[in-house]
Amino acid sequence: MTLPDNADVVDLLVHQHHEVKRALAEVGALEGDSKAAAFARLQRLLTAHESAEQQVVHPATRDLAHNADVARARVEEEMSTDDALAELHALGAAHPDFDARFALLRDAVLAHNEREENEEFLLLRNTQSRERLVEMADSLREVQSMR
Repeated sequence: MTLPDNADVVDLLVHQHHEVKRALAEVGALEGDSKAAAFARLQRLLTAHESAEQQVVHPATRDLAHNADVARARVEEEMSTDDALAELHALGAAHPDFDARFALLRDAVLAHNEREENEEFLLLRNTQSRERLVEMADSLREVQSMR
């Protein structure tokens, strides 16, 4: 699915959450070198996605929507995800513990995305103008293009 150029930040992020969900499923379904390659793609995708959220979305939640608690909670979850990704990368997809640890990561990422969509994105939609949300989408794309 291709998003229009004037998609707002919430539409863009929900679309990226669907991409993350597909990438998580792909890693879980593969074996061997294919699994390792799929995990590397997932790691790049999540890193770019979370970094852009931390630069564009969470500050807006904190400063413009005046909800520092929601922003802080999402950042803490993303930091945990970064740690888990690094541990899984170091472990390697062929390691016997990879699948069990990956399942924990998958569940945490899916729960995080759900909290973003149900709390943070709803908060942004309710407090920011359509124009501001489109501007945020442009900023998010810019940040992600630099990675």
